[in-house]
Amino acid sequence: MQVRIGNVGAGHNLPTGAAELRQMWLAVTVADAAGQEVFNAGKTNEYGEPIAGTAVYGVTWQDAAAPPPTDYGKLPGR
Repeated sequence: MQVRIGNVGAGHNLPTGAAELRQMWLAVTVADAAGQEVFNAGKTNEYGEPIAGTAVYGVTWQDAAAPPPTDYGKLPGR
């Protein structure tokens, strides 16, 4: 499945705000013909924060000597 996502209504670039607070993720739920959930990615906890394993886009602070991250845009377990 391919999905194209566009910023067509925000009126500004996304994500926005203070650099260390900028976060964006895509929540996807796939259901079968009976309405039963068969896949879910991007859920949040009771505080509205993405749960572990969610691909989050934003600023990453790290050690300058560390290798760059290679998992941007990958779904958990893929």
